[in-house]
Amino acid sequence: MTVPPPAALTAEALLSRLSDHLDGLAADVHRVEQVVGGHATTTRPTDSAIVQLQSLDHLRQSLEDLSLLTLFLARPGSDGRSGLSNPACIRDRLRLGCTRALFDAPLPVAEQPSLAQSGDIDLF
Repeated sequence: MTVPPPAALTAEALLSRLSDHLDGLAADVHRVEQVVGGHATTTRPTDSAIVQLQSLDHLRQSLEDLSLLTLFLARPGSDGRSGLSNPACIRDRLRLGCTRALFDAPLPVAEQPSLAQSGDIDLF
């Protein structure tokens, strides 16, 4: 039995899959958030625990924003152009200021991240 060659993956299809993946991660974080939050209400949470819960909430909201952003990028507009044909509309649909800031003025060349500057690689 021969296996047919895989179809060429388009950028739109990949972005759509990425959006689904990010949405799934956000849902996972939300479930963890609910469990941890439930335990926090049975004991007196420390300031540190509250900050960590807020960090978890920020992570979930960031994943949701990134999922939405990639979904918009995956869907071409009515004119057939990239989902970025109306960036202000996309920006306004995002929840967090740090995610909306991705649409702001570009970073100077000296501040743009590169793969060479990305830090250590953890293999496990």
